[in-house]
Amino acid sequence: MCVCVCVCVCVCVCVCVCVCVCVCLQAY
Repeated sequence: MCVCVCVCVCVCVCVCVCVCVCVCLQAY
């Protein structure tokens, strides 16, 4: 089983561009 947490940052000027960073941890 894997648990992931993601953080996204978006910049919008007419259109939106988003960058996401995810960290996944193995859960037992």
